Amino acid sequence: MTTQAASKAAEKRFAWITEQDEKQEAYLHLKDLHDHAKAQANAARKAADKVAAQAPETGMRRIGPGEREQEEKDYQRDVMIAERKVTEAESVLAELAQQKELANQAWEAAIEKEPKATKAELEALEADVTRAEDREASIREAMAKAGDTGEAMQAAQGEIEQAQRDLDDLAADAALGVANQAQQRKTTAALEDARGRLREAQEEAHRQAAARRGLEKRLAAAEAEAEELRMLRDSLESDLLKEEHARLEDQLMAFLQGDDFRRTLANLAEIRAKMNRRSGPYQRWEGVRLRVELPALYDLPGRPRILEYQGDTMKVTG
Repeated sequence: MTTQAASKAAEKRFAWITEQDEKQEAYLHLKDLHDHAKAQANAARKAADKVAAQAPETGMRRIGPGEREQEEKDYQRDVMIAERKVTEAESVLAELAQQKELANQAWEAAIEKEPKATKAELEALEADVTRAEDREASIREAMAKAGDTGEAMQAAQGEIEQAQRDLDDLAADAALGVANQAQQRKTTAALEDARGRLREAQEEAHRQAAARRGLEKRLAAAEAEAEELRMLRDSLESDLLKEEHARLEDQLMAFLQGDDFRRTLANLAEIRAKMNRRSGPYQRWEGVRLRVELPALYDLPGRPRILEYQGDTMKVTG
């Protein structure tokens, strides 16, 4: 598989992972909303039942007809309000249940669209991962090799300060009438030279800072690319390993339940029976009995755990 084809395959797989994650997130969000709405509906029903159970008592106390009629009206009003809340809550619950089911179907449909994994694609992705990691390493190396202008700037600044002190001394000599013009010209030239080197060091520091910012940006992009490619590679390799695991499970079960294996056990049982017939009274050979305990198998329906053989009879349990 060419690098271009591998990139397209990687993009396709990454798009599938992204879509599957989005559908799963949407389903789980709706499931949370549905569970909350279900709790709200149950609470509304309990509240309505409690209101309905609090009917006005008659005959227990002496009240006038008008008061009794008002109590009945209040009761009917409370029941109606409570039942309306139940209806509203159940309506929300029903709508969310439908949305949750649609989201679950969309998630399952996205899972079914998983691209077929191939060894050629895995090998191409491994090469892409290596290239991305090499690019990341080269950027780190360039950052480590970047020069440090701090010492040059510090040295130039020190020379400037020293030259300025020397000029101050020469100015004092001039004020005292003992000026040394040649020394003053030499010191002035040294000062200008130090200032020039300081400017160069500062400019170089600016260039290096810009380069470092650019390298840091490229490093972040390279790290993100390498991480994405590693994720795709791991996902693809996991799928291939699952397929190989399922194939070996089928092969194992076909062998354990196959005619050759069972015929070998039957032949052993027959030979041991003959040996018993030829042996003395104090020597006995037990019949052939084999018990095979398996781990939980990944891809086989029913996931058999135990195979028991006795002679040519086999029993599968678990």
